[in-house]
Amino acid sequence: MSFLKVIKSSIMGLLNILSLLSLRDKVILFLLLLMTLAIPPLLLFSNAQKEEVSRVRSRLTEFYHLEQEYLALKAQTEDFEKRGGLVRPKGVIEETHNLFDSFGLKKNIKSTKGLGSRERQDGYLEESIEIIAEGLTLNELINLFYRLDRVPMMLSVRSFSINRSFDKPDHVHLQLHLSLFVKK
Repeated sequence: MSFLKVIKSSIMGLLNILSLLSLRDKVILFLLLLMTLAIPPLLLFSNAQKEEVSRVRSRLTEFYHLEQEYLALKAQTEDFEKRGGLVRPKGVIEETHNLFDSFGLKKNIKSTKGLGSRERQDGYLEESIEIIAEGLTLNELINLFYRLDRVPMMLSVRSFSINRSFDKPDHVHLQLHLSLFVKK
């Protein structure tokens, strides 16, 4: 009971002190008490908000990287489709002869052999040929491969072999295996 008496006397003392204070002092004391009770929950709320902002920023960064990857893949896909759709090829033999003719190399073609065509599972028809060309200079060979890489259709070099010419050491013989992919 003595403990309750101490608490009761303390509260009575505080009330006596409050009665002596002016209204302005009471408002200031009330605001200080309110701030003392309100600051810890606000700090906890602020820390939670900082953590949430950090999580959102990390997700935003992840989305940004995914967007960049998506755009790169989309550009590659569009380039691939554009190369396949610009020109409707008539046939792999005719197209490669036209390519050689554009350099004036059609006279160098010694043989052209069709290796047949096959249907692929991805919806394309693959036509393959083998070309043997003799008497090409290295510059012509490089230009030919450059043009094969830039041709506006899906043309793939499957294999090739280059041999030096015996009668003209600065010329080469080319054996080239090409495949043309056409949508069914």
